[in-house]
Amino acid sequence: MPIKTTSASLQPVLAASLAPLEKLTRLTQANLDLLTRFSHSDEISAPGQLPNLLQSKAFNELSQGIIKNYSEFVSELGKDGVAALAKAQP
Repeated sequence: MPIKTTSASLQPVLAASLAPLEKLTRLTQANLDLLTRFSHSDEISAPGQLPNLLQSKAFNELSQGIIKNYSEFVSELGKDGVAALAKAQP
């Protein structure tokens, strides 16, 4: 006999399964924003500046931004994991 479910009973399951995907989407969007700002930077688009790329302010901001984004992403996933373990405790 099939298990009967209602949309209300699936809500918590769907929310829990979509939460990591939402975090990944935010991370991806934040990194794309950083890459867009980097690619439109005057330092990058100026002719002859490519050899100085690693020393540019734009590259420094890109590197720091990516590190910040991933740190926040991992922190959020960790908090979710701790919360899930806390709920699983009897």
